[in-house]
Amino acid sequence: MAGKFSNAPYQLTLQVNEQDRITVHDRLKEEGVHGNFIVIAPFTTRPQKHWLLPYWHQLIAMLGKDGYQVIILGGPADKNNAEHLASANSHCLSLAGSLSLTQSAAVIEQCAALIGVDTGLTHMGMVYQRPTVAIFGSTRPYTQTQNPHARILYADLSCAPCKRRPVCDGHFDCMQAITSEQVFSTLQGLQYPCV
Repeated sequence: MAGKFSNAPYQLTLQVNEQDRITVHDRLKEEGVHGNFIVIAPFTTRPQKHWLLPYWHQLIAMLGKDGYQVIILGGPADKNNAEHLASANSHCLSLAGSLSLTQSAAVIEQCAALIGVDTGLTHMGMVYQRPTVAIFGSTRPYTQTQNPHARILYADLSCAPCKRRPVCDGHFDCMQAITSEQVFSTLQGLQYPCV
C-alpha cells in the first residue's frame, strides 16, 4: 500500500447544478434578499455541538446593526428554532427546512460569509472558500483548512473534546465559553465583502 496515499493538500469540491442556482436566485429575490448576506448554520444533530440560542440572537442583532441580511439554513427538524431566531430580527430570514441540500449549497456559494457550528453546512463554507467562522465545542476542530479566510473558535477546556459523552451535565461549558462578541469580532477580522 505504500505510495498509494498522498498527504498533499487538496481542496474538496461540491458541484451545484444550474437549476439549483436559478431556484435559489429566484427565492432570494422573492424574499427581498439583495447584495451581500451572511449565512448562519446554527443547528446540528447533537445538543453538545449546538451554540446557545441566546448567543445566536445576540449575534444576529449585531450583524443587523452592521447592515447585513442574515439567512438561516438548516434541515426540516430545525425549522421551528430557525423561525424563532428569524422572527426577532427583521433583517433575518429562515430558509431552514425549505431547501434541498444542494439548494442550501447554492446559497452558501453566494454568501458574503458563513458562521456555523460543527455541521455539514459549515463545512460547505470551507469547500466554497467563503469567509467562515466555525464554532466547535464537543468535537475536535480542524487544525488546518485550505480556506485562508476561515477561523475556528474552540474553547480548549480540560473536558474537551468530549465527543458523544459530555461530562458537564448538559451545561455545555465549551459552547458557553464562546461569546457572541467573540464570534462577531472574529468575523470582522476576516476579509469579506462589506455591505
